[in-house]
Amino acid sequence: PPSAPEHTFTTRTELVLVPVVVTDHSGLHVSGLKQQDFTVKENGKPQRVTLFEEIKAVPAARVNKVSLPANEFSNALAEDTPKRLVILVLDTINTPHLDQYYARQQMIKFLAENVDAGAVLSLVVIGRGGRVRIIHDFTSDPALLIAALKKVRGTIDSVSTIESEESQSDLLQSEVDALQAFANNEPQQFMATSMANAAAAQRRYLILDTLDAMQQLARAYAGVPGRKALVWATAGFPFTISGQQLESCRGVPPDSIVDILPDYEKTWQVLNDANTAVYPVDVRGLVGNAVPDASFGTVGARSPRGAMMAAQRQQARQQQRLRDSINTMSAFAEMTGGQAFYNTNDLARSFRRASDDSAAYYLLGYYLERDSKIG
Repeated sequence: PPSAPEHTFTTRTELVLVPVVVTDHSGLHVSGLKQQDFTVKENGKPQRVTLFEEIKAVPAARVNKVSLPANEFSNALAEDTPKRLVILVLDTINTPHLDQYYARQQMIKFLAENVDAGAVLSLVVIGRGGRVRIIHDFTSDPALLIAALKKVRGTIDSVSTIESEESQSDLLQSEVDALQAFANNEPQQFMATSMANAAAAQRRYLILDTLDAMQQLARAYAGVPGRKALVWATAGFPFTISGQQLESCRGVPPDSIVDILPDYEKTWQVLNDANTAVYPVDVRGLVGNAVPDASFGTVGARSPRGAMMAAQRQQARQQQRLRDSINTMSAFAEMTGGQAFYNTNDLARSFRRASDDSAAYYLLGYYLERDSKIG
């Protein structure tokens, strides 16, 4: 039989909504601003703001539920009241098992102290393969999330933590070393470098899994009105995406760990389209780098001076990997309108600060011109 004719539907966004969080030097929200205090640009061209509203979340105690007959239940609200929407995300892709346990304990502490904060929260776990598991959907009762969170079990990944991995520059150099070792007929060195390259490819898959999970979350909650705060409890992943190094990532071979910049950009776009701001929280807590003394020994070193120099190089690599991880989390926050929290053991306070950031914001709207192109 003849195939049915294909139908094409074209959609266009006319009204663009831009949520804006304004804080002072102390991190407190600035209220009372007017429409003329803001300038919105599209492709560098100022736009005429036609919608302006200051949004302040209503405390949960003042949100009225829908009245229903006996034995009927609903999560709908009786009125369209502004709500503080927080998505708590436990990252089991990039977080070692012990750090996952500490993150859960700190998240439970945050929820126990957040009973009257007025936030509507959901709990999600992301895992290998971009798997997204919703542990509990939006609720204003933290006790339900605490009960659900206590049932979440950590996972042990097959990869090592960021502290034992190579930095991006090390990975690029290892590819050169592997080819040189093969040419010099050095099988042991060739095997070592090949294993390092395999680990790099594995980390690339983990990064792509993380980005895929972020896109799934953004699309899943895109239909929920209002600004969403995605609180990402993670140990991060080692990839620098800022400054000159970001530009140098373009044009490298497609199987390289650094040729995933378009995937980052797509993820940021999807999150912004869904009105979702990312708040990474580094669950490793306070990270220190001890400086080894002259008594520090290194296997294979031919002299104490050589051992000391090898230890210093190792320490420098660890510091670089830590900076790469923090830069990545900061970039996620900057590109989506959130804030990164790191180098602190008080994770509960970081969760609270991320949640409070959505308590008040400004909503600006403008209409696109007819010749504007949507990316």
